[in-house]
Amino acid sequence: MQQDFSGQNLRNRSFRGQNLIGANFSNTDIRGANFSNAILKDANFSNVLAGLPKNWLITLIVISHSFTILSTLSSISIISVIRFSISNIFFESNLILITICMTLFFASIVIAAKHNFLKSIILVTVIIIAICGITFAISNSILIEFKTNIVFLVTVVGSCLTISSISIINIAFSITAIKTLSQRYYPIAIFTALIAGFLGTIFRILFRGGDTAALTVFIGNPVWNWAWIDIIWGSIWSWAVTIIGVYIGLLSFRGHKELTLIRKAAVAFSTLGSTTFYQANLQNANFEKAILKNTDLRFADFKKTWWYQTKYLHIARVGNSYLQHPVVRQLVTSGCGENRNFDRLNLKGINVKQAHLNNSSFIGTDLSEANLQAADLSNSLLIQTQLDKADFSNAILTGAVIQDWNITVNTKFDKVRCEYVFMRVPTEENPNPLRKPDNKEEIFAAGEFADFIKPIIDTLDLYHNQNVDPRAIAISFKQLAENHPKAHLQIVGMEVKGEDKFLLRAKADNHVDKSSLSADYFKIYNQIKALAQQELKTLIAEKDSRISSLETMVTTALQCPSFYVENQTNINIMSQPDISSVATEIKIILEKLDKQKQPITDIEKLATVALAIEEIKKNPTLEARVINALKAGGIQAFKEAVKHPLVNILVATIQGWLS
Repeated sequence: MQQDFSGQNLRNRSFRGQNLIGANFSNTDIRGANFSNAILKDANFSNVLAGLPKNWLITLIVISHSFTILSTLSSISIISVIRFSISNIFFESNLILITICMTLFFASIVIAAKHNFLKSIILVTVIIIAICGITFAISNSILIEFKTNIVFLVTVVGSCLTISSISIINIAFSITAIKTLSQRYYPIAIFTALIAGFLGTIFRILFRGGDTAALTVFIGNPVWNWAWIDIIWGSIWSWAVTIIGVYIGLLSFRGHKELTLIRKAAVAFSTLGSTTFYQANLQNANFEKAILKNTDLRFADFKKTWWYQTKYLHIARVGNSYLQHPVVRQLVTSGCGENRNFDRLNLKGINVKQAHLNNSSFIGTDLSEANLQAADLSNSLLIQTQLDKADFSNAILTGAVIQDWNITVNTKFDKVRCEYVFMRVPTEENPNPLRKPDNKEEIFAAGEFADFIKPIIDTLDLYHNQNVDPRAIAISFKQLAENHPKAHLQIVGMEVKGEDKFLLRAKADNHVDKSSLSADYFKIYNQIKALAQQELKTLIAEKDSRISSLETMVTTALQCPSFYVENQTNINIMSQPDISSVATEIKIILEKLDKQKQPITDIEKLATVALAIEEIKKNPTLEARVINALKAGGIQAFKEAVKHPLVNILVATIQGWLS
């Protein structure tokens, strides 16, 4: 029986490792709750309030504020180094130069952060610090006569860069953490840090050499003494470090790519004591309108999880899941993903039903097991997209480019709405996008796209990249079929894909491991290619005549790029598009004429077929494909694919016309 916790206060409760399949947690307060390793398939978390309990929230905010203040105060320690150094004549004359150099350092950090080359500045800073350290060590032991000036110089530069960099990083971390914990408190943190910097400078002066002596020097000569220089230097320096640290922290919070490490550390800190779904099974769970601020979602199973209108996912700890990408978070929470780039992302199991994805790019994207029901994918790029077990039920695919997409028998196309598709992206060399149906005046009728795409689903694709050997291919495939009789291997196509690249496509039983078959095939193929010519001839002689037949066909395909289909006992050749796509277009023509003419008598049927022949002749591309199919001997397969009462008359007419 499904458990019902709806509307309850479950704060700090532990459900660790429990079986809560289908449980109802809607409208509950689960702040601080522990769902680690729990089974929460089909659970309802709509409108839940997750995150930190108040005691944890206050504790973490206080720690972050303290960290900001301490980081600012630590930056003042630089003044001690500078105060010691500039008491020497060498540095008195170079004080302005030192000030300019450090100003340029701070400015370069701001500019680098804004223009995305912060890593370069960090690298340069590390190199300079390393050089200063090495120089200090050498000057102390070898360069005795230059020791004083060199040591003072490298001490000031190295110390300033080191302490400033550490302080800036610490402040950036604490500001990011405070912003992650609460939006309202970070201005207070900035203000207290600036005040701390000023007060810290004064106290350092007062207690540097004893209260009385320091005050006497400070008050005795108000115009120019080291106390005034200290207070000016200290305030400016601490404020500069604080402001730059705050700036870096705000950039980090907003998702700056070069500051990912700081942001991840701050988010990890902010989830201490918070709601956790660590390694939980959240398949098909519903988080609609849930508040998941500071929630730990690492290593959870998000297959088919529903995130619509979920809030604060950007400050949840999501690990390496698809939720780490801002563009994906926006998609799953709003359903809006049109004109976006999702290339090469791992979106396995994502739930984007009814989402607007028109004109978006999914080149090389893994959409395996994705829920794409009723999604609008019109004019999208589905090039080399992984779509095993993806659900396109009621989706819109009109105008999509489906070049080399990876679909299987487990890909669902129920009631897909698609008027036409493009088989590849046009290029300058070949601007033809291979529209299907070929006739621009024709479109797929309801349900026809699924029939068009079905024959190329779930095949064993054996790609040969270089030095294609027809003999080796023929022998290897024959041997593979003998090694795996339960696979029921049957060649359905051959295709040349670019220069010196060949594809052998075979149909296999649905339950076999195609990856294992492919590995076995190429193991045999490479062994065959390594044989000497005489050994190869002997091997061919031992096999049956089908090897020679297959070898001849591969050779022909390489010389004249073509597509082959197997029809029961014979392997037949036809033009590049597969026979089912040609049959689909012929079927569309016949059905259209059937509705218009409604032929009953033999004369009426002949007249209807004559009109169909005229329609075919109007489209030279379609005419050539039909002719090539019938010349290759794929007549029976063609008739079975068309499945129309008039197909026998049509084929006989075309054969008579050809002869």
